[in-house]
Parts: sequence; C-alpha cells; structure tokens
Amino acid sequence: MAQKLPKALHRYFWDVNPDNIDLAKNRRYVIERLLELGDPEAVSWMKNCFSQDEIVQVLKNARALTKKSANFWANIFGISRHDLACFSKQSQETSNIIWNR
Repeated sequence: MAQKLPKALHRYFWDVNPDNIDLAKNRRYVIERLLELGDPEAVSWMKNCFSQDEIVQVLKNARALTKKSANFWANIFGISRHDLACFSKQSQETSNIIWNR
C-alpha cells in the first residue's frame, strides 16, 4: 500500500490536511471520498492502493455516499442495492432530518 496520498488527489480532501492522512488508519474515509468524488485517475489509484474486498466493504457500509454514487458503484461491483447501508430506511430518515428535505 502507498504510504501517502498522491498530490494529484489532495483536491478531494479539502477539509483536512491531506499530508496528514494515514492511508492505513483512514482507509474508509479515503475510499468513501474517492467513491463519491473521484475522477477516473483517482479511482484507478484507489483500486491499486486498496483491495477490491476493502473497497466493497466500505461501499456496503458507507452512509455518506449519495444514492446516485452508491447505485453506480453497486452496478460496477455487482452488489445488490439491498446490501448497501446508504439505502437502508434508517439512513434515509437520518439524511432527511439533517438536510431538512
């Protein structure tokens, strides 16, 4: 696994200091952010840095992914929407409260 986040990917982590991201400790955060916002270069790096099993586990448990992104990645990885936490009723109710929809 790479030790540091490449400079080309720093733009996806505007809310933190990208130089301080520990890829081993923060793998879920990094994977989730790149699933949601990453371009093809970022996704390619993610697939080279993390195993498919790690990516799929993050995808299944992520609650911060938009439904659009989650649905896209579920199709890419051949996962049922029913296996994704962001489609659970509880997750949808929480997002409605937070975003006042």
